[in-house]
Amino acid sequence: MKTYKYRFYDQSNCIRLGNLLDDMWQVHEYFHKWQRQRYQDGLPYAGYEAMCLRVTELKRTTHPHWKALPSQAIQEELKRIHLAYERFFKKLGGRPKIKKRHKFKSFTLKQAGWSLKDNRLTLNFKKWEKDKWRHNKVAYTFHKHREFYGN
Repeated sequence: MKTYKYRFYDQSNCIRLGNLLDDMWQVHEYFHKWQRQRYQDGLPYAGYEAMCLRVTELKRTTHPHWKALPSQAIQEELKRIHLAYERFFKKLGGRPKIKKRHKFKSFTLKQAGWSLKDNRLTLNFKKWEKDKWRHNKVAYTFHKHREFYGN
């Protein structure tokens, strides 16, 4: 699989995308630190399912702002962390490390929450309005320097 980077045009709504990346980094950092703390306490490794349960618990209690994050993106980040630890246990790699905030530049949306048309990417964001979560679509324009191939 090939991936390419595309540069966004300067837009005022790019701040919202930066905030989303910062929140995703917080998820990344929290679960790496949580796994380390569990190891220091003598507890076994908590797998993907346990991390998913922990996310739902944290959304209800200490991190309610994580409710605004795309759930599929959080699941993909937890899968990455889980696979990194699985490789570590099989001696195929070193201990997973926390990525620095300024190097955390992407997140994955597999199926829902986005649409792409020409050089315009539209993302679905959750927003808290009048005692209710609402979805609103935000469009970003980027410089399309090469064509897309595949689906």
